[in-house]
Amino acid sequence: MGAEIIIGLAVLGVGAAIAAFIRTPPELRLRLPQPVRVAGVEYAEQYSFRERVRLVAVGLAIAAPVVLGWQFWARPKWIELVEHLPCHDLWGVSGVTLFWYMLYVGLPLLIALLAALFMGRRGVRILQDGQVPYPGEKTLQLSRIRRGRIAALVGWAHVLAPLPMVAVAVWGAPHAQIWSSSFSAENFDYSECHNTQGSTETGGQTRDEA
Repeated sequence: MGAEIIIGLAVLGVGAAIAAFIRTPPELRLRLPQPVRVAGVEYAEQYSFRERVRLVAVGLAIAAPVVLGWQFWARPKWIELVEHLPCHDLWGVSGVTLFWYMLYVGLPLLIALLAALFMGRRGVRILQDGQVPYPGEKTLQLSRIRRGRIAALVGWAHVLAPLPMVAVAVWGAPHAQIWSSSFSAENFDYSECHNTQGSTETGGQTRDEA
């Protein structure tokens, strides 16, 4: 009964959207409302059409290899690693321990580092110049330049953006140790390690002998 209600509401929503689209004049159907400039208000410089096309092209050039690399190379290796964690070790550290620390410490710290590089630098610039967007920063849409308390709040929000992920890493470090220690080796068949690509021979022999 609940699924039927959800489907019915979805059909009504789609029908209403189609009706609104049909009733809209053809010249306005695919146009987004344009912001209106207010006299006496200072606005940041916007990207030109050519600059926007260049940004999209650069973004696609960077994102496409990352997505394809993850889908066809990194993802299969990651799945194989997760399914056979006890078969792997690095510098004598168990794959189970590495997995939990990588998930709850390494990943948050990586996100914090990226936030510091991209958001933190912008926040410092905003605080130094006392306005947002800062002088010389172009925007994709019409953006009003703001100063004073609002600019300071935006600047500090950017500067402090990495702190939540650092807090997650600090919280996750002891928990990663607990979760890795709770792994029961008795429930894993180490004979699978011989058929696992990338597993260390030394680690497999040591576990088999044990």
